[in-house]
Amino acid sequence: MPLEHVVSVSTGRVPWRPLRGLKLGGTSSPSTIKEGRFLDADGRMMFFEMRHPDGCVTVHLDHEKYKSIVFEVPDKRQTAKTITDALNSRK
Repeated sequence: MPLEHVVSVSTGRVPWRPLRGLKLGGTSSPSTIKEGRFLDADGRMMFFEMRHPDGCVTVHLDHEKYKSIVFEVPDKRQTAKTITDALNSRK
């Protein structure tokens, strides 16, 4: 996705039940794994790839198929800083 479509980045803990919508494909096991496409309660598409909610980065998007993507990384603070620095360098 183009950097211009990234609205913001967050490192807050992702709850296991952030969605009240529909799973569109992927894997989901309560408190173990969440991967794939989901619709939130407002009908917006989100993508998840996580096993440990405390280690995730959430990238909020505009003008993309997904409203946000949530993915687990080894160092969420450094990953978020890298993305934020890239966003700030565009200004």
